[in-house]
Amino acid sequence: MENMSKYNYSRKISRIRNKGNVKRAIEIALEAREKYPGENIFEKFLGDLYFQENNYEAAGMAYIEFLKKIDNNVEYVKHFAQFLERYSEVAEDVNGYLEEVKKILDVKIKNQDVVVAICEIISHYIDLPQLALFKNDKKFGDAMSYLREIENTFEIYILFYKVLAIKHNISNRKIDKSVVSSMEKKGRYKEALGLIVEILVYDQDKVAVRTLFRICRKLNDYSEAEKYIDEHPGIKTQREFNILYELVFYYSRIGDIEDRNDALKKIEICGQNSIPIMRTLYNFYLQFGMLDKAMEIKSSITKKQKVRKRANTDRSQQEDDAENALLKAIQELFAELEHSRKLISMSELLKGFSHELGQPITNIRYGVQLFQMKMEKGINTNVELNALLENILSQTYRIKKMLDRFSPITSEKNAEMKFNVVEEINLNYSRNSI
Repeated sequence: MENMSKYNYSRKISRIRNKGNVKRAIEIALEAREKYPGENIFEKFLGDLYFQENNYEAAGMAYIEFLKKIDNNVEYVKHFAQFLERYSEVAEDVNGYLEEVKKILDVKIKNQDVVVAICEIISHYIDLPQLALFKNDKKFGDAMSYLREIENTFEIYILFYKVLAIKHNISNRKIDKSVVSSMEKKGRYKEALGLIVEILVYDQDKVAVRTLFRICRKLNDYSEAEKYIDEHPGIKTQREFNILYELVFYYSRIGDIEDRNDALKKIEICGQNSIPIMRTLYNFYLQFGMLDKAMEIKSSITKKQKVRKRANTDRSQQEDDAENALLKAIQELFAELEHSRKLISMSELLKGFSHELGQPITNIRYGVQLFQMKMEKGINTNVELNALLENILSQTYRIKKMLDRFSPITSEKNAEMKFNVVEEINLNYSRNSI
């Protein structure tokens, strides 16, 4: 067996194949697979070469081996998709082949994203009789039984893609919402988003709207939610807690602090008699650094708890003390963070000021040094002296303007002292001239 690298094997196989010698290319691909058993590229070569020879069974099995060796690279699944499209047009038993593919899912392939990607591909070729259950809410019970039956298997992903492909209308909205919920539980947010957008075409109830915003939040992409807002601007006036809850996240994401705070006020109004809602609001205020508002809500919660009779659900005094201590610690942390932020800003300001201040000082120094050289050489210096003094005055004006920028920081109401650099220089110059 030749001592050849994977790259050289690949080049040799391609070169011989391009010359039309498919049998020889297969021999080299088999040799390469034996030498590098963990590489899937040679399985792909074999699958394509066998297909070229019309040996579809061998081609199909080569691509199954290809899938087994994908590991975590989801991008490779597209090669299988291209092969399956060609294979489905010529093979006699596509369903039988897909059953072989399904055998390796959840068994030979451990990466969940790869499993889902394969399920999406084969769903287009699979006939799923149970799909009829998901077309009408009259079959809701049976549909949910089947959903629970397969929820921990790869087949649920095939169902997801089959459901996405059917028509959605008022007759199956209850089932659709349950499928969206299942998609979310499985972390298939893009698929859930696609289905909830379909649902909102015919059903804009509060649950569906809230679900849209929640999924967008999980995807960190509010583009679909913004489309919905454009079409239904009235959502911004909603006073229902669950929608307001999602709007707070949305406004925070887009940086609309005014609307975010307005939504928080609405939550406070609608949750006056609900301690769980007030606790949610309390957490929001902590998250956004609105500590004064958090303290107000905390105080309100405490009062409501005192009004109620002591019960098992009431928190102990120790728990209250612990939460107060935590809030105080958070306040101190925010204060430290704010102090650090100011120090960083001051450091950047001083750095820039130091750089700017250096130039006028350098100009003054060079001017004085030049004047001293002329004095040593006995050169008439009256004109040069006047020029030097004019330059010094000009540069001190420049320094004064820089210092004025620090007056808001350095000034103190109880200890003010007026000082004019230019006046002081003129005064000293006059004294020395006498």
